[in-house]
Amino acid sequence: MTSIGKEAFKSTHNLGKVRFESGSKLTGIGDRAFFGTQGLAEIELPEGVASIGSEAFSASSVQRVVLPDGVTSIPASAFENCIQLSNVTLSDKVETIGANAFDACSALNKIKVRSASGSVAEGLPSSLTTIGKAAFSGARLQSVKLPASVKTVESEAFANDSSLKTLELNEGLASIGNGAFSGTNVAEVVLPDSLINLGTGVFANMKQLNTVTVGRQVPAGALTEAFVGDGSLLEFKADDSVANYSVADGVLFNKDKTQLVAFPAAKKDGGRGVYRPETVKDIAASAFSGAQVSKVNMPKGLRPSARTVSPARR
Repeated sequence: MTSIGKEAFKSTHNLGKVRFESGSKLTGIGDRAFFGTQGLAEIELPEGVASIGSEAFSASSVQRVVLPDGVTSIPASAFENCIQLSNVTLSDKVETIGANAFDACSALNKIKVRSASGSVAEGLPSSLTTIGKAAFSGARLQSVKLPASVKTVESEAFANDSSLKTLELNEGLASIGNGAFSGTNVAEVVLPDSLINLGTGVFANMKQLNTVTVGRQVPAGALTEAFVGDGSLLEFKADDSVANYSVADGVLFNKDKTQLVAFPAAKKDGGRGVYRPETVKDIAASAFSGAQVSKVNMPKGLRPSARTVSPARR
């Protein structure tokens, strides 16, 4: 047998075990082959398997998965809604993790990676370049360190993973999609200098986020409304080499300080009010959303339209 066809065991509720003989010739598993299979606790695919179809194990009862070196791409929704899945081992050769691959895997708190030598360690594959849309949304990963190979994190990739507290973005990362980390509990974000594309609301509703460091190439306008709902945010950081932003007293401005981009919601004014440089002509959308300030001193040249953005208390 060289393949398991599309929907071959779909919704087979009494299938408790799948065993592959030594020397198995199996090379591929079709779309939804084990979709909704209840009773199946683990799956360890033989070395010859090189492809897995979309939704292959989605909504199944599988708890443990070991994928061989030949599987270098995890397809869309491969393990989506596998709510008992807690033990996953991938090859270090995996290059892409598809959309919704581990979406709603609410018992999954870590990924293990097998190296060429056979050793296994927690983390993500060193060959990984793309993490697809909602790939780990609703999972329970506690720490994410992106390997140097990652170029793209798509929309909602880690959204609503409330267990995620530590995040390390790699130099070399070029693009992060809409809401990629929204709803997580990461405390600090450092945007790499390589980042040149940022979607909307990438870091929104992160209740524990307190510090953000801006990378050198983050596009102008990309951080507008990026931090809405981040009630613990205390400060932004950016050095002089950053092309499109500047920071004064922990507040984020555009480079020439003509626009106030974001005021940290947890930053307090001590009753003195917030004074903004006379250069400020505009306040970005949601700039003071949730802010704990008592008053704002408006510069003379402020554009009337900008006054529509208000702090929690004027």
